[in-house]
Amino acid sequence: MLAGLKTLPTFVRKSITSDNIITMTTSKNVGDELYLRIIASGDYEVEGVDYAHPIDVPYSEGKRYRITSPNINVKGRVLRLECNNDQLTALDVTKCYSLEVLDCSGNFLSMLDLSKSSSLQQVSCGNNRLQNLDVQKCVFLESLYCGGNRLTALDVTRNSSLMGLDISNNRIKGTAMTTLMKSLPNATSRLIKPQIWVNNPKHEANIVSQSQVAIAKAKDWVVSDTHLAPYEGTPDGVAIGSGRITMTTQKKVGEKIVLQIKASGEFDIEGVEHSRPFAKNQIEFTLTSQQVTIKGDVIQLTCSGNKLAQLDISQCPTLSAITCDRNELTALNLEHNTELSSVSCSNNQLSELNVTHNEELQALTCNNNNLSQLDLSHNPALLTLICSSNQLSQLDFSHNPYFTTLWAASNKLTALDFSHNPKLASLVLLNNQIKGTSMDALIASLPATKGTLLGISKTEEGNVITRRQVAALKAKNWTTYAGFFEEYEGSLELGDGRITLTTDMNIGEMITLEVNAKGDFLIEGVDMSQGIKPNQIGFRLTDKHLTIKGDVTSLRCSADRLTALDVTQCPTLVELNCGNNRLTHIDLAHNAQLSRLECNDNQLTALDLAHNPELNALICYRNQLTALNLSANEKLTFLASQYNQLTTVDVSKCPELKTLWLHNNQISTLGLFHNAELSTLWVHNNQLSEMELAQCPQLATLWAYNNQLNQLNLTANKQLANLNVQDNRLLSLQLPSKAPLDYVACYHNRLADEELDAVVSALPASSSQSSIRIIDPTHDGNIVSKAQVAKAQQQGWAVLDHEGNPYVGSEDIDLGTVTMTTTKPVGEILRLALTASGELRVKGAEQVGSETDEYGRQFALYRLTAQQIKIKANLTELLCADNQISELEVTACPTLETVVCSNNQLKKLDLSNLSVLSTLDCSGNQLSQLDVNHNPRLRVFYCANNLLSQLDLSASTAMLYLDVTSNQLSALPLQTCTKLMGLWCTDNQLTQLDLSANTSLIRLNTAHNFISSEAMDALIGSLPTHQGLWVVADPAQDGNAINAAQAATATAKGWQVLYTDNVVAGLRLPISSVSKDTPAAALGRMGHSTEDYDLAGRRVVNSYKGIVISRKGKQVFSSHR
Repeated sequence: MLAGLKTLPTFVRKSITSDNIITMTTSKNVGDELYLRIIASGDYEVEGVDYAHPIDVPYSEGKRYRITSPNINVKGRVLRLECNNDQLTALDVTKCYSLEVLDCSGNFLSMLDLSKSSSLQQVSCGNNRLQNLDVQKCVFLESLYCGGNRLTALDVTRNSSLMGLDISNNRIKGTAMTTLMKSLPNATSRLIKPQIWVNNPKHEANIVSQSQVAIAKAKDWVVSDTHLAPYEGTPDGVAIGSGRITMTTQKKVGEKIVLQIKASGEFDIEGVEHSRPFAKNQIEFTLTSQQVTIKGDVIQLTCSGNKLAQLDISQCPTLSAITCDRNELTALNLEHNTELSSVSCSNNQLSELNVTHNEELQALTCNNNNLSQLDLSHNPALLTLICSSNQLSQLDFSHNPYFTTLWAASNKLTALDFSHNPKLASLVLLNNQIKGTSMDALIASLPATKGTLLGISKTEEGNVITRRQVAALKAKNWTTYAGFFEEYEGSLELGDGRITLTTDMNIGEMITLEVNAKGDFLIEGVDMSQGIKPNQIGFRLTDKHLTIKGDVTSLRCSADRLTALDVTQCPTLVELNCGNNRLTHIDLAHNAQLSRLECNDNQLTALDLAHNPELNALICYRNQLTALNLSANEKLTFLASQYNQLTTVDVSKCPELKTLWLHNNQISTLGLFHNAELSTLWVHNNQLSEMELAQCPQLATLWAYNNQLNQLNLTANKQLANLNVQDNRLLSLQLPSKAPLDYVACYHNRLADEELDAVVSALPASSSQSSIRIIDPTHDGNIVSKAQVAKAQQQGWAVLDHEGNPYVGSEDIDLGTVTMTTTKPVGEILRLALTASGELRVKGAEQVGSETDEYGRQFALYRLTAQQIKIKANLTELLCADNQISELEVTACPTLETVVCSNNQLKKLDLSNLSVLSTLDCSGNQLSQLDVNHNPRLRVFYCANNLLSQLDLSASTAMLYLDVTSNQLSALPLQTCTKLMGLWCTDNQLTQLDLSANTSLIRLNTAHNFISSEAMDALIGSLPTHQGLWVVADPAQDGNAINAAQAATATAKGWQVLYTDNVVAGLRLPISSVSKDTPAAALGRMGHSTEDYDLAGRRVVNSYKGIVISRKGKQVFSSHR
């Protein structure tokens, strides 16, 4: 919506009131062009068109605009509006009081309300569909052009300024015409005479009598027709002959029919709108009834193309010529029309035609009917018969001595005799069944005078005229044609091969056919009237079904909109190009010599090549193939089968294959172990997870981007020059050394560190500025350092991002490394919680999701792509429990503070470089030794359920909690662990335990050991004096022994001494997880409150994350949240 000024559009939006508005609706589509010319007083705006981008209209002050809505509004004080020929279906100017000039002619308007348009001076509304028009309020009207509508009345009484009035081609007659003439303003005192146009000589439904014309002239009006010729009006009375012709049409009332009438005297027509006398050369009339009667002594009548269902000429004996072609007649009675000399009734539905009563008949044209017989024995004057496209099987011309011309194409004629027709000079007989001896007899019966024979069609033809017969015709001075202007030399020497094609192209269009054959060939179904010129490939269709006759060796019929192609009868075919058509099937079982097949861009769902051992090149891309069997095609060197639905392709039986295009399929596996000649391989946009190319030493181009490759080894491909493997999952890319590589694209993978070093190192020295597209800086799994970029540049390579812009590399970051090996198979899930400071990279697995445990701990879920996982990051926390890890290397990550690797399969664990390690849970493994002397900050240490026989804790001065349950320890020195608060040493081989240095101890479990007697006394004596919980033994089976006096001594020191079956609430909880069935969780469900402390002894809330010590009365729990 944009604004405009009176003389020149402006695109500065100004305040425009909605007092004046014009609305219109068009049947044109959005995006079509609409013509507008607007002049306004002040600003205006237009809604519904792209007013900012007008399209110039030559020789016009208006412009065309692109439609944005079918409803268009014009706001502002519009003075002039031109919207002619815009396919308007509605126009409302009742709210535009300023309008002075309106041109809305040539639209589809059925009504026009001018009751509010008192300022109008000029109105042009011709060629619409108006049935009523009221201009009484238009008191300043000077010109009104309303011709070409459906007005039956008009009153201009109040239009005293009127100078021009066009009412032609309406339906005003009788008293309505008299009233109009009387309403014309008196112009006798005017200097310039006004003018009224009342009649269109080509087409008129008004009737203006001479007396009505006189009324207008008496008011000093000039009365004219639309050619500006004076119009005098029709006489008041005319005499009409007695003949009658009646016809019934299927056209609707209001539609047009065409009648050309020549009569002896005057005639009239009932059932149509017309004026009297008829305008000169008038042939088009508007129906007022579906039955039309012509009154008068008609001599000649043409009524073709009127959808006539019935035609009765029996009451018009004066008729000498009738033409009623292209109707729907099923019968035509000529019995009472003995004067007829010419009859043309082609393109109807006549099944019989009796001309035995028409002895004067000279010319009969009855093409395209259903006639099966025609008796010409009573037509001695007959000169011409045109009867093509019927069902005639015989014709007898023995009673027609003056006969000269016969057109009888497309019938069922098998023989003809012209021995009684000495004047015969022209024959059209194509598409019949005349051949052999019958053709010989026909030629023998021809007069030896100059004549022409059109006997052969360029499409399907049943006639046969041999070269010998053409020579016989020439001997009788006859010229033979295979088209109206192409001389025919006779049948070619054709082989037995046949190829048939069906196209969806329209007859008359040009089809492209490039044909080569052994000997001659013939194409039926195209215009071959000029024969086949050397190198001709374009032919005009005469039929949608084509046949190529001859031993064809190569055929190119691509982009011909073929829906069917049959080459089964052409065993000589060597090359076939039928690409870019609409074929759903093609049978090649009988084409053993076929060496090249191009059938791309069709709708093929299957392709059987089992019978084509010579096939060298196969181009079948953009079809719907789900499988392709090439086991019989050992000579194949070129295969293009991209854009199909293939999941696998076996080319193992194609050892000569050089080019293989399989991109944009659904291929997940591809074996190339027997294709040593392969030089070009395009397999991008598939689902390949692995690819072995070691057996393809000639490979020069590989495009394998957008697959699922994890690694790719190209070291055997020494000829590789062009490589694109972007958008995969590559962790490793091994390039060949000394290969002529010139271009590499490997971004959107997971290459970094030494793997990317290997890629850069393998780039050959280049003097032509080769390029490698290595990263998408916005999101990429690759990590490319500045050092790696510099190294590639030193080799002469341009290092680019994914868009081709120079890339400088990222800053080098010193990251720690954690390496783990799992026995889980590739494809299974690892559950890891990794906390890092800064960048985090994981190789050997890809993250596929996450989950949160019941304590809010976030775990990432990784799908294995390898059984060895490498984590590059400055990790502070590593939680990898329950992952079937058999090896774990953490020494290269000195930032680790927490390691939870419980319930795996570890046999060793080196912690020597983890100087800041504070929490370690390695329970549930197979460790036989463990050194923690390099971990001075270790405060929480769980190593239960291993194979430890000794444990040196001399450097563990910060230790708070220690769990060595279920090992093989016979001694446990704790003298340096002065801060120890909890100790679990159940199920070992301890015979004594000294806790004298552990004055902070509040939790102790020593069950299932061998401490008794004096050793038990010593243990109790070493206990600190304050509240604590001690699980001492299992009453069912235990090597420990404690008596009542010893228990009383411990109790006196503040310790609650329990057997294992009485201490459900005192079980130690694993750091790695807390199940819903643990005592702390159970207490929470029962509503019992606990006091929670961190490792420093400070009270914490329920949302606290980490190691928690919980008290409930005398019960103490530890947990990891």
